[in-house]
Amino acid sequence: CTPRLLTRPRISMAARECVFFMLKNNHFAVIKSIQLYVTTRVSQDVTECIDLIV
Repeated sequence: CTPRLLTRPRISMAARECVFFMLKNNHFAVIKSIQLYVTTRVSQDVTECIDLIV
């Protein structure tokens, strides 16, 4: 679980840049799909992390 958490800030930084670019270009549908993807990925990571702890 720990190694994945260490790489998280780098990923969120890239995601932030991506979202800023999308906002500039008003691609709201793309932003929504990215939010959905990120939410799904985070919940998967949390589930895996809990599985490892348990």
